Amino acid sequence: MIEMLKAVILAGGRSTRLRPITNNRPKMLVPILNRCVIDYVIERIKETSMVDEYIFTLHYFGEKILEYIDESNSFGINPYFVKEEKPLGTAGSVKNVERELSDTFLVVSGDILFDYDLRPVIQEHMREHREATIVLAEVRDVSGLGVVELDKDNRVTRFYEKPDPRNIGPALINTGIYVLDKSVLNYIRPGQMFDFSVDLFPLLIKRGTLFGRREIGFWRDIGTYKGYFDAQADILSNRTRIRIPGKKITHNVYAAKDAIVTDPEKASGPALLGEGSVVAGGVILRNSVLGRECKVGSNSALLYSALMNGTTVDTGSSIVGALIGEKSYIGPGKNIIGPV
Repeated sequence: MIEMLKAVILAGGRSTRLRPITNNRPKMLVPILNRCVIDYVIERIKETSMVDEYIFTLHYFGEKILEYIDESNSFGINPYFVKEEKPLGTAGSVKNVERELSDTFLVVSGDILFDYDLRPVIQEHMREHREATIVLAEVRDVSGLGVVELDKDNRVTRFYEKPDPRNIGPALINTGIYVLDKSVLNYIRPGQMFDFSVDLFPLLIKRGTLFGRREIGFWRDIGTYKGYFDAQADILSNRTRIRIPGKKITHNVYAAKDAIVTDPEKASGPALLGEGSVVAGGVILRNSVLGRECKVGSNSALLYSALMNGTTVDTGSSIVGALIGEKSYIGPGKNIIGPV
């Protein structure tokens, strides 16, 4: 009989690198392809793991996450919420929910998108009676990420956080997905600020009890604008197993209910239009997403960008590498270049 597990979703971070969009919302409620990040995380865990209970560690705008799941829980999960009065760090926040955890549990960071099947990771961890297993991905650009080195037995021998990418080529990195034995929490004092990468993993490396498992598939850190738009482009281009929420109207353009593209061939794509959005003639859309009820005037261009619900872009404007907030108005002939 397969043992069912609990999952801890780390949802308390401020995500300062996504400001100003995260000035009034937690990063897990930032939309990507017109669904909140939290939807993708829950969906993937539910479809590809042995989890039957979800514990959300909350801090920054935690009440909004609680309200969102309570009001729109279409996944039928069993959620449990714990809000921290003060930030406790990634590992400290898990220690804070220790009483709710099973002997083996899953931890997933709240600012990533992935399409891995987590069952083999969990099964290997339990079969080998490990204390801790990190899911790893190989990437070319390690900027802002934690780099991991393994020995021939897949034991982690070195972990260094956010190294200078100029000195490192393609490398294995920490994805923010862990399978852990409850014993690892014995290294953390209650109420102590403690981080997995900086504090806990170095202790486990010294003990020789930290292992890594490389997974092949899609993974992105969407806690930065570059990561956000790279993930958007990957999904739109069907380089992942994540479903695009719309009907294909040309080979590269998708549209939800009642969306209209006057000149889909000119639009080119890849692109997604949310429900009720309207795109006039002569508009170029490449690696871009429109939310619900958006309007784009004629002879405009959206490149590597996203419009949130209710936004209007007037005639002859161009937007490059920008995420535009809800109900914004971009006047005619404007040129906006975002942080990417």
